[in-house]
Amino acid sequence: MEDNRFVNETARRTKLFQDYLKSEEYQNKLIQRLQINDACLRKSEARSLTWNLCARPDNPVEGCIFFIENFGYTFDPRPQGAPHHLPFILFDYQKEAIKWLIDHIDNGKDGLIEKSRDMGISWVVFVYVPIWYWLFRDGVNLLLGSYKEALVDNRTRDSLFGMIDYAIDSLPKWIMPKGFDKGKHRTQMKLVNPASNNLITGDTMNPDFGRGSRKTAILFDELGSWDYAKDAWESAGDSTACRIGNSTPKGYNYFAMLRESGMDVLTLHWKFHPLKDNDWYEFEKQRRTEEEVAQELDISYTHRRYRDWE
Repeated sequence: MEDNRFVNETARRTKLFQDYLKSEEYQNKLIQRLQINDACLRKSEARSLTWNLCARPDNPVEGCIFFIENFGYTFDPRPQGAPHHLPFILFDYQKEAIKWLIDHIDNGKDGLIEKSRDMGISWVVFVYVPIWYWLFRDGVNLLLGSYKEALVDNRTRDSLFGMIDYAIDSLPKWIMPKGFDKGKHRTQMKLVNPASNNLITGDTMNPDFGRGSRKTAILFDELGSWDYAKDAWESAGDSTACRIGNSTPKGYNYFAMLRESGMDVLTLHWKFHPLKDNDWYEFEKQRRTEEEVAQELDISYTHRRYRDWE
C-alpha cells in the first residue's frame, strides 16, 4: 500500500508539472523568449534594445525579471518524465523575492529570508540576481557565503559558484562582458567582470566573515546552519549596509534570534509554490517526522507548527 501511494503521488506530481509546462501562459513565455533570442542573434539593434530592457535603470526589478525569464536556465536532476534543464520562468513568489532583494541591496538594508525547503530561491538570491548586478550595474562587489566550502565552490552544480557557472555558460555570448575569458576571470570563489571590474566573490563560514573589505551586499546561505552565525553576521556589518540571511529554520539559534529582532523578514512558505498543494503536503507528512515537517516545510523554529498558513 505504501509503495502504491508513492507511485501514485509521483505520477500525480509528474502530471501536474507536465500540465504546467504545457499551459498557455508558459508556452507563450517560451515563444516570446525564442523570438527575443532569435532577433538578438540576427540583429545588433535587437541586442542593444534587449540589453536596455535587461538593465532598466528606471525599473531594476522589471529589468532583472526580463533578464531571467528570457536568458536564465535552471537545472534539477530529480524530475522523472520531465526535462532537467528548464528555461527559468519565474513564479509570482520568486518575482516578489527579486523585488524585495533588489530593494534591500539598492537601499542598503539588512534582511532575512525564511523559507520552506525546495522553493527555488537559491537560483534567485545567489545566482541570477547577483549575475544581473554583475552584468548590468557599475561598482558592484558582492560576497556569497555558506557554512561549508563545498557549498560555496566545489566546481559542481551542488555549490553556489557551480550554479553560477551553469548560468553564465547558458547565456548568449553577446550578453557577456567584453573581453570575458572564463579561464581567466572565473577562479576559485571569484567571478570578475573585465569590462566593469564588478566582482562576485565567495567565502566559507568563519568568525571574521566579510571583515576587512567593502561590499555592495553580503549574502549568507543557510545562515541557520552556521556555527559562527553571530560572529559572522556582526563582522560583516562594518563591510556592507546590506546583509541578507537566507535559511530554512534549524531550531532556535542565532538566525531565529535575528528573525525576532524586528529586522525585515521575507517569508516564503511552500503554499506560495503553485505546484505544491494539500495532497503534496499530506504525502510529505507521511514520509517525514512531525519535527521535520514543522521545520523543513512549515518554517517552525521550535519544531511545532506555530503559524496558521491557511
